[in-house]
Amino acid sequence: MRFTPVFGSNNAAANYATVASVTFDTSALPVTWGTYSIRLNLDESMEDMILQFGFSATASNNLGSGVFYDNVVFGIAPSAPPVITQITKSGQVVSVTFPSETGFNYDLVKSTDGMATFIPVVTQAVIPGDGTPKVATDNAATEPAAFYRIRRQ
Repeated sequence: MRFTPVFGSNNAAANYATVASVTFDTSALPVTWGTYSIRLNLDESMEDMILQFGFSATASNNLGSGVFYDNVVFGIAPSAPPVITQITKSGQVVSVTFPSETGFNYDLVKSTDGMATFIPVVTQAVIPGDGTPKVATDNAATEPAAFYRIRRQ
């Protein structure tokens, strides 16, 4: 069993309590190697709290309890790439609508070679995200066909 509790207290003199925890039951894992993940969402309210990773294994009836935890990695999971929610073309202007996230900047990139390469659209400045939908514009869309992506920085 692996677990990842977050301990916290609003008062330095108070006892710590578990404010979030994730467990993963390893009692029925196959004998072959595998890759497994657990996800724990942390937010601003957990700043300055203790994050602890732990492993626990128990056995009975003279059975082995060996589960090897190798290559344990801790990191920030990447968020999903921006999704284009609307795209329109009027004349030589293509408008691409997408949701933004606070703290990120966005570029509009396009491909005119069947998605082999994407280049920034020079007529569109970097767009700062603020949690609201944004519209990126290609004011020189003269190609008969193009593919667009929103690139988060």
